[in-house]
Amino acid sequence: MWRRKSPTRSPGLRSAPRLAKEETGYSQEQGTRPQTLGVAMSDSPVGVAAWILEKFGAWADVPRDAHCRPDLWQAFDEDLLLTNIMLYLVEGSFVTSTWMYRGRVLEGSGNFPAGTRIAVPTGIAAFPDPVFPPPPRSQAEKTYDIVQWTEMPAGGHFAALEQPDLLLADMRRFSRPDRFPMTPRNALSYFARPGSSLRRWQQLRSTPARRPGGSSRTCQRTAVSSTSRARGSTMSIAVPGRPSS
Repeated sequence: MWRRKSPTRSPGLRSAPRLAKEETGYSQEQGTRPQTLGVAMSDSPVGVAAWILEKFGAWADVPRDAHCRPDLWQAFDEDLLLTNIMLYLVEGSFVTSTWMYRGRVLEGSGNFPAGTRIAVPTGIAAFPDPVFPPPPRSQAEKTYDIVQWTEMPAGGHFAALEQPDLLLADMRRFSRPDRFPMTPRNALSYFARPGSSLRRWQQLRSTPARRPGGSSRTCQRTAVSSTSRARGSTMSIAVPGRPSS
């Protein structure tokens, strides 16, 4: 059956099936058998280097020779890449770094529910990622409130390492004071909204706590806990204060 080609379909959307087949093997492995991979990598510097550098070579915006082999050293400093690898080896964090992918599989959190709308003002720095190109702005605007969209001339998947000056300038332009003036009025209305961390903190702060000796007094040192489902752990932040009179 003949179909008319859509002139608005981007190269990124056209290449999505091929990318899913060729470039997501790492995600399948880390999402299904992270511990097996982690044990193999825990004492193998060469293995960790190969696993990480292959992604830099495939995903970064780097020059390539006639055989399409990437030249990493034209885009990255050797010490920078070695430091990146050593952060996983010295800290023994390769195993834990892969479990994020397993958590996504278990939670089914790879996509937003249908009809989700993110109301927070959003800025997009659209770098020409050679493997995972950004979607068209019209598609992204269906979910996000995009107030700034910048088509970057260079930089790939690791944009913060590849083109730090471009990214920093774009972030500064996005957060300029005239775009988001934080007056006392709108700051209070934002942070005091139902469900905000400040509203929760105020509620906990006013809860009577039992002091040693039996007297009940307003608790001024409150541990605010937030649970991370991805890691299954709880983080507590102590908020110090003086006893009220």
